[in-house]
Amino acid sequence: MKRHHRIFWFRFLIVMVIATLGGALGYRYYQTAERRKNMVDVQIIPPVPVETAAVRRESRYIVGSFRGVIKPVRETTVSAKVGGTIGKVYFFEGDRVKKDEIVAVIEDEILKIALDEANARYNKSVLFYEDAKRDLKRKEELSKDKIISEEDFLKAELNAQIAFNEMKTLEADKERKIKDLEYAVVKAPFDGIISRIDIDEGETVFQATKLFSIMDISRLKIHFYVTDIEIPAFHIGLPLTFTVDAYPDKQFVSKVGSIDPGSDEDYLNFRITSIYVNDNAMLLPGMVIRIQARLGRIEDAFFVPADVVFQSVEGAFLFVVEDNIARQRYIALDRQIEDELVVTSGLQEGDAVIVTGYTTLQNGSSVLVVNISDNDSRNGR
Repeated sequence: MKRHHRIFWFRFLIVMVIATLGGALGYRYYQTAERRKNMVDVQIIPPVPVETAAVRRESRYIVGSFRGVIKPVRETTVSAKVGGTIGKVYFFEGDRVKKDEIVAVIEDEILKIALDEANARYNKSVLFYEDAKRDLKRKEELSKDKIISEEDFLKAELNAQIAFNEMKTLEADKERKIKDLEYAVVKAPFDGIISRIDIDEGETVFQATKLFSIMDISRLKIHFYVTDIEIPAFHIGLPLTFTVDAYPDKQFVSKVGSIDPGSDEDYLNFRITSIYVNDNAMLLPGMVIRIQARLGRIEDAFFVPADVVFQSVEGAFLFVVEDNIARQRYIALDRQIEDELVVTSGLQEGDAVIVTGYTTLQNGSSVLVVNISDNDSRNGR
């Protein structure tokens, strides 16, 4: 009986040892399998290639950009001073004319007849006046000798005065007829370009009918508008540079000529005017121009490209490289000058600001710096 009892416990012990060993081996196999599975799932993320620019303290001009329009300094519409039929038009729109060149002629036959009649009336009045003067002189002598009465003398004096007044009236009428004949020949009031022709040959016109428009393009007005924030930086004589689409590679130079003392009612902007001497006649009224003006200067500041700066609830930030790791750096900004932002705090001299490859970065991302240039930023500065 005891022998059977010992055999039972011996077999039980063997089973337990085998079960323990089997469990240990099974658990080891499970750990190895899980480790291999995790090693398959884990992907090694390569560093992000980026380009950096070392920031340095610099000084820059504040350059304002504006859009303006060109207008002529002098422009006028010439109207008919006499009525009649247009006999000849010598120029067309876009033609250049000199001062006193004949632009159009109003047929003058009727005006010539009117002048001839005015001359005849005037000449007749001169004869009447000469007769009246002689009669007055004769009666003055007779009055002194008491041959005629005082009343007859005064009457002769009155007739002479009436004849004189009539002569002067007809003389003025004759001068007007001469002027009318001159007005029938319509001339350019100054050197310029015919901007508009409102008549055709054979057309009947009346006094005050618009005939043509002319503009002087030797001197041009440049108009553009600035805000109340920008206006303190402007003053008479401030240099301006501008370009036009017609000559994209040419830069024109001018300066501020006048500043309107009040803003316009619609947009509350202030109008700036510049006078440009258009000696070579390259520019024409109506051209849209792009103007630049130096409105100040920022000294000893950090400048970074505007598109490398992100905005968040906590504020503006960018990425810098520290030991091949991208670090998120919060910064304080002042203003934007063209495509750069002025940084007032948050950067130190020599910080490597990431200027390309930043779009997928997170704070702590591993980076690979390529094409490092401490002196040049991405835009060539």
